[in-house]
Amino acid sequence: MKRFLIFIFPLMLLMASCSKPELNEREKALFLAPVFGYDIYLDSIQTLEDLIFYFDNIYCEHHEVKKWPVMYFDLEQNKLVNPSQGENILALGIEPSPCPDLMFEYDYSRILEILKDGYNLEVEEVRIEPDSLTPYISKQYLNFGKDPKYSPDPANNGIWLISNKDDKLENLNKYLAQIIRGYVAMAREYALMTYGKSLEDLSDAQFNELHRKLAFHLSFKYSDEPPQIKVGF
Repeated sequence: MKRFLIFIFPLMLLMASCSKPELNEREKALFLAPVFGYDIYLDSIQTLEDLIFYFDNIYCEHHEVKKWPVMYFDLEQNKLVNPSQGENILALGIEPSPCPDLMFEYDYSRILEILKDGYNLEVEEVRIEPDSLTPYISKQYLNFGKDPKYSPDPANNGIWLISNKDDKLENLNKYLAQIIRGYVAMAREYALMTYGKSLEDLSDAQFNELHRKLAFHLSFKYSDEPPQIKVGF
């Protein structure tokens, strides 16, 4: 009997560890926004051009965006999925790209531009390894003026994921996964810097203040010309 109990105990621990969600509730709450609107179904959306065309049809008719489209990301499988619920499903509000017939002025220091070209990746015109994107989210939000290419402070920042308009959405999944995890890591770092506490130990008022300042803004973009990353030797 004792040998049976010794065997079953580590098995129960293994099962418990396997069922642990990828993000806890506080981490998921970082991505929530009052501007959530339409759920995006992927059945007819295959490429980046399909997605932006879909956004334009909905949001550019009256040149105003009152609600953001919502996409769903499976944190366990690391991919975009149709709207669903689950402990590893994360709802992401996507800020629609500017309408084609409108002109906007941007403070580009507050936009982290991530350029994908095939298997190559570039952040702020610097070539990086495709699997090394995560720390650049903190570099954008928590730069505090150290590097002029990045934001002067944590507030009012956004992320643009840019690729060839014919690129399939499934090819963007690995970068979305890194953006999500990089954003959570950045928020945790900010909580310790600002409040001296972990994200979970913040009071509701402190978390809401952090949430407002570090608001998650993600947009997809493509250029008329396919993006080209210059490779030097």
